[in-house]
Order: sequence, then structure tokens, then C-alpha cells
Amino acid sequence: MEKQYENRQWSPRRRRPAEVPHKNSRLKEMKMAKLTNLTIAKGPGRGHSRRFGTALATIAMLAVGAAFPGSVGAQEFKVGYIMSLTGPSAVLGKATLEGAKAGIEMVNSTGGIGGAKVKLVICDVKSSEQQAVICARRLAFQDKVNLMVGTGSSPQTIAILPTVMAAKIPLFAIASSPRTYKPVKKYSFKGIQGLGDQIPLIVKYLKDKKLNRVYVIHDNGPLGQIIGKIFKGAVSGAGIEVLGTELYAPTDTNVTAQVTRMRAAKPDAVLNIAITPPAGALIVKTMKQLGMNVPIMVGSNLQNRGFVKLAGDAVDNIVFPASKVVLADLPASDPLRPSIMRFRAAFAKMYKGKEPSSLSPWLVDGILLAQRAGKSLGKKALDTVALTDALEKTKDVPGIQGIWTFSPTDHGPSLRQGMILVHFRGNRWTVAK
Repeated sequence: MEKQYENRQWSPRRRRPAEVPHKNSRLKEMKMAKLTNLTIAKGPGRGHSRRFGTALATIAMLAVGAAFPGSVGAQEFKVGYIMSLTGPSAVLGKATLEGAKAGIEMVNSTGGIGGAKVKLVICDVKSSEQQAVICARRLAFQDKVNLMVGTGSSPQTIAILPTVMAAKIPLFAIASSPRTYKPVKKYSFKGIQGLGDQIPLIVKYLKDKKLNRVYVIHDNGPLGQIIGKIFKGAVSGAGIEVLGTELYAPTDTNVTAQVTRMRAAKPDAVLNIAITPPAGALIVKTMKQLGMNVPIMVGSNLQNRGFVKLAGDAVDNIVFPASKVVLADLPASDPLRPSIMRFRAAFAKMYKGKEPSSLSPWLVDGILLAQRAGKSLGKKALDTVALTDALEKTKDVPGIQGIWTFSPTDHGPSLRQGMILVHFRGNRWTVAK
């Protein structure tokens, strides 16, 4: 069970105990930390000391000889996995966890990161912002991970950024909102194909199919409102008429009234901007029940068999933005083909022929990029600051989701090249035409 953390400020006149690399001195230092309930943030591989505004109640659990996150002396390269395995977003978390395990197997079979074996350290955020923060602090200061990936939700990811920045641990943001890495935040990098990669595909499809009158439905939470506004702005800017917007609460179990109003407006298509699979499935099933037979555009977060199972036979009219990883083969000329085929093979081997979804590589590209960045660092790849600096030198690297380029002034590359639109028909994913 995770423990809560207390807020205590460093006194400006109080000095932390000097750090001595001798084991007995370190033991004495750790005992002092336990007595004072303060976080010791200085250690080998960081190059400088830091002050944190919060102290962990779990400081007594720190291991001897590793008084800071991401110690270079660690025996393993630890990847902190912060996703929901319970709650409304559990479908997303479980799908990404499958892919992460296959990705780690790929990395460990090719030398690990900095010569260290990669270990996944899991913390379930339980679809909660508060729990996400608890997980981030536990992974940073108790488990001392070298890299974080998470959280599958923009609000939850934004909530953990202060911890990530304070601990100086690189994070691959698993979130659709660019606010998780823009403006540039030193330790936060784009980790998945986001709204900026998906929306142009959706708009082009609507225009090509002459679906010029659309209705939008999304939840009334802060993130739902933000994403709804972005989608509506994009389609309106392309000359597509937005007939209206319907809202629902994330906990609603009946949307008959909203769908009835949409049906009355007779749109050419519906933008179902659901954040969680259960909500998205509720809407499409209600549309089918009420005889509303029009194309439904959704986000790539719903492009997985977990959602398909929830939606049942209401899935036929849905157009999904998807990663090219869902395709069994790609042209030899596609620069992403080698990475995608390698991952598909590793995934099929681990899960007995099962095919990946767009969610499967969400955590994998970040781990593979860390491996690549770490090659020039050797054992110093376990130093989180050095690894972050190396990640910022990533340039034109073909991954699974797209071509990756980072710099000190840009942590959010376009991944549009790695996306397509698909249907789910005949028990398989097919390219939408």
C-alpha cells in the first residue's frame, strides 16, 4: 500500500549533512534522514545537490547506498510504469502493459540500456490524479527509477509533472494533450501519437467523403471540454459545419437523450470524443439502438480490442485513427517498417500470435529511444540528467509510432507519418477507404 507524503519545507539556514561515499557514513546519513523526515537529494551521478519542497514519509525505506533517484550505481535500469490498471481507464492500461513487456524483452535481448537489464516497476494510478501523484513520488524517491512512462490521461500526466521536474527523471508523456510537453519542459517528452497527429487525418477523411455536417459529443469534464473545443475548431476551420454539441458526465450510464437530439439533427457523421472506452462504447451502442446509422469518428485511444468487445456489433460504423503497427505488413519503402515488424514479431511471440493495437507501442518507443540514447553514455545512461541530455539529441530516428526528433527547444515531434485510419470488420483491422 502506498503511503501519503507530508509537506515540509527546507529551512533556508539548515544545511544537509555532507555526503561521504563510505558505507558507514551513508548509513548514518540515512538514519538522520529517517529522524528528520527529510529527503536527501544529493548523490553520485547527479553532479549537484537539489532541494525539494516535499519530503517523503517513506524515506526510511530507501536502500543503503542510493540516496537519490536514478543512481548510477544501480544494478538495473528501472522504468516506472504509471498507468491505470483499475477504474474506467483500465482497458488502456492493460493494453499498454502488454506492449511494454514485449518492448522490454526486445531491449534486454539487445544489451539493455547502458549495459543494465531493464526492469519494469508498475504503479496503478487507478484512474485518479491523486493516485498518479502518489505513484510518481513512490517511483522517483522509493523505487528510484531511471525513466518514467505514463499516465494514459492528460490531467493525470500534468499532475505528476512537478514531481518529474523536481526529481529530474525523464518522462515519456502518455497523453494526448501537448500541454504535457509544451512549452518545453526539460524532463517531459512526447510519448504517443497525439491530437495533432490524429485530427488532420480525421478532417481529411470527412472532406474526402463529403461528410460536411457533423455533430460532436464529449464528456463535460475539463479534458473533455478542451479536446472537444480543439476538434470543433479543426473541423470548422476546414469548412465542415458543426451542427451541435452534446455533453455527458463521465459517470453517466444513459445517453439516450443526447443521441436522440443528435439523430434529429441528421448529421453526416458524429465525432465521438470519448476519453474512456466504457463511455465511447455507451455512445455507439445507443446510436445503434436508436437507428442512427452514420460514420462515427473516434480517437486512437479506442483503437483496441478491449473497446471492440465493449462496443459489440455497434463497431461497424466507426473510423479509428490508428498506428501503422496494426497492419500485418507495410511497403518496403516505409521507413517505419523495420521497427514495426520487429515489434509485431516480439509481441506475437510473447502473446501466442496476438496482434498489437495502437496502444501496444505507447510505452515501447520511449524505452527504445532511451536504449539508443544510452549507447553513447555507457553506464552513465543510468544517470537521469545525462540520459535526458542524450534524448534531446535524438534526430530522425524511425520508431514504431513515427519518426522521432527531439531538441532542447522541442520535445514534441510530429508522428503523423506513423498513422492511418482503420475499420474493425471481419474480426480484423482494415484500412478505411
